[in-house]
Amino acid sequence: MLKALLLLVCSSSVLFPSFAEEEVNKYIKDYSFYAIIQGAPKYDAKGIVYQLKSDPCVYVESFKKNKTKRFCKLGDSGLDLEKDYPTIYVDGLYETWGKVRFDVAAPWNEQHCKIDVYELKIACKPRG
Repeated sequence: MLKALLLLVCSSSVLFPSFAEEEVNKYIKDYSFYAIIQGAPKYDAKGIVYQLKSDPCVYVESFKKNKTKRFCKLGDSGLDLEKDYPTIYVDGLYETWGKVRFDVAAPWNEQHCKIDVYELKIACKPRG
């Protein structure tokens, strides 16, 4: 849905710049982070990653699997973004080469997490 909207907005922005700005603001105002997962150069995008302002969890959509997964539980760390927010939160979310990486700020157990876009699996390890 969001992919189609972004394509529509980008193509419309050339013809109707004010329409594009209004549509983008209407649909992405709830997102605190959104990125396309590119993978290797010269290849098609592998998916998208986003985080909503209303939800502390990280969402990853894999185009290959045609599936979106919501990541709240942080691997074997015992941390859960949904249950422990706002005491813990995602910091420094970014995408590199088909992986989504981020740190989780937690007063007692900071973690560095990596989500494999192809497998839709998360792994976290303590930062320290």
